[in-house]
Amino acid sequence: MKRRSQGLYVLLAAALLLLPATAASSRGLLGLFAGESESLRQLPPPPAAETVTSDGPVAWISGLRGVVDPSAILYSYVSAGQTIDLGGQGEITLTYLTPCREETIAGGVLRVMPSGPQAGRGSSVRSRALSCRPLPQLLPDAPVSSVADEGPFDRTLWAETAVNAAEPVFRWPAGLGDAARLSLTELDDAEPREVWAAKIYSGAARYPEDAPPLQQGRPYLIRAVPDNGAIYEAVFSFDPDLTYSNAPINGLVLLHAAGDGSP
Repeated sequence: MKRRSQGLYVLLAAALLLLPATAASSRGLLGLFAGESESLRQLPPPPAAETVTSDGPVAWISGLRGVVDPSAILYSYVSAGQTIDLGGQGEITLTYLTPCREETIAGGVLRVMPSGPQAGRGSSVRSRALSCRPLPQLLPDAPVSSVADEGPFDRTLWAETAVNAAEPVFRWPAGLGDAARLSLTELDDAEPREVWAAKIYSGAARYPEDAPPLQQGRPYLIRAVPDNGAIYEAVFSFDPDLTYSNAPINGLVLLHAAGDGSP
């Protein structure tokens, strides 16, 4: 009887010793589950994917290197939702106007969005804020504004663009492969004279480095005449003292259908 009582005391003492540990362990497990549940409840909802709010162009390809994707054409526009495969070594520079900036993406696959490019895995992105001159029109669906100037030239033609680039980029409505004669005429003489001309097979071209240099302050007429007989033109001048950023967008000259001032 005495031995049984001693045994019961031993078992009771052991149970009392195990009880706090078991309770602590139970509280720990309950706390863990409760903590997980609480943390899940406090997590913010995932950010909503940006939606394509425009079917039209949202940026301009101002630089291109090593890209074989046929949808990427230098000096062309890119639309919201468009994807471009840069491969492993390709690099593209997109110019946005709101705010004015350059986005340079290297490698991978990017998706063009109104607020900026969405770069895929393996891509690198560099951004550069720009000081841009006011553009009468960058995108085809943007409103056209022009400044008419009193003088000997047609008022609808004399909507002069001033650029700070010695090698401006000219753009007119045409597609890749559409042939056009592009000519540059100096207007400041009593008899305007053609100073440069070339055959172009796209809707954009950069003034060549080896062409006659542009003279500061003189007005020039740039004219594109595609094989279909249409005429696109613009008047511009070169002013290297303009304080805008040294960027292709500030050398962009947009040609309009002759006589009506519209794109």
